Amino acid sequence: MRSIAFWSICGIIFVIPWEEMAVIPGMETVAKTLGYFAIGSSFLAVAMESRIRRPPLAFLPLTLVVVWNFLSIVWSVNPDASMSRELTYLSLLTFTWMIWEFGDSEKRICWMFRAYLLGCCVALTTMFFSYVSGGGVGRSDELERFTGGDLNENDIATVLNIAIPFAAYLASRASRGTRIRTAYWAFIPVAAIGVLLTGSRMGVLVLGGGLLLTAVGVLARGLKLMIPLVIVIGVGLWLVPRFISEQLISRVAEGTESHTYQQRIQYWQAGWSYWTKHPLEGAGVGTYKDVVVLEGLPRAKVAHNSYVTILVEEGIVGAMLMLIFWFLLLRSIWKVPVRERLLWFTISGIWAVSSMAITWDGNKSTWLIYGAAMAFCALPKPNSVPILRAPVRRRQPGYC
Repeated sequence: MRSIAFWSICGIIFVIPWEEMAVIPGMETVAKTLGYFAIGSSFLAVAMESRIRRPPLAFLPLTLVVVWNFLSIVWSVNPDASMSRELTYLSLLTFTWMIWEFGDSEKRICWMFRAYLLGCCVALTTMFFSYVSGGGVGRSDELERFTGGDLNENDIATVLNIAIPFAAYLASRASRGTRIRTAYWAFIPVAAIGVLLTGSRMGVLVLGGGLLLTAVGVLARGLKLMIPLVIVIGVGLWLVPRFISEQLISRVAEGTESHTYQQRIQYWQAGWSYWTKHPLEGAGVGTYKDVVVLEGLPRAKVAHNSYVTILVEEGIVGAMLMLIFWFLLLRSIWKVPVRERLLWFTISGIWAVSSMAITWDGNKSTWLIYGAAMAFCALPKPNSVPILRAPVRRRQPGYC
């Protein structure tokens, strides 16, 4: 039964990069349908075995965040929106627990990585189909920016940036000369081109830093692995001028001088203005759009910043609980071996920087990282395995 639960979790992870496109007509999204099945099979597996893994300490503040968000419905500026978002957080917390419970080996965690990469391949297929056809599914009307799976361009850029260190890690563990290892390496330049096609300024910035940190992590696993990585980066640089238009390059080069960035500052200032009036409790989870309207802005928009969203919606209490969780998680990552530590610091860095430009506090990819990181850090460390030594025979009197 645990195997059924585990593979249903992998099914959810596979759908995450393209879930906006994965909709069953007249029903819920595929991700939600798989989620119901995964939750049922997970609880059934735990009940049949009458055992459950003890969650790590970091799971406690994460749970308290969800509890605090539920309490925020009482003072929320929009109780209906807060209730809807709270149900999402409950499902995400359950999803994180399932990853922790059934990601009990490195092999299983690697299968979760593979599921995520396969989902990214589906999104990339729709993106390149849109690029080749010159329109259709996944194309933005602004400057011919492209996306995959009908996700926001900034979101899909972050999804692909997170997948790149996954691919590099799997490639470094695969057997030399195998096709699957080649496929992992090939994914990296393709995903990098996908990030550039989104025209996401933050996505491109994070791509450069992520590739650098990924290279450091690969180097830590051996000099021989740098050869395929250098080839991969070279192929990516060769593909850039053949796929990326001058319009997209110009858009990325605008940086913080762009009009959209200036608009976001206005929405951050509106959120800050409200928070100064209600610093302790915040406005209530899922209410940022209502906050900006209350502060006089003409359009109801999200913050496009996870940290501002958490502070404004959840107040000091919620923000402090999240800080405690992040601290405990990073402390656990620091204790794993150096090569794996570089992997998770790279992923954490990609998420942390990208979250300055996207609202990902309630995104499945975010909570996938939470669960996978906690599960990975709990795996037995090489230096924690007891070394069995032959008993030392004491010299008896009379022996030379």
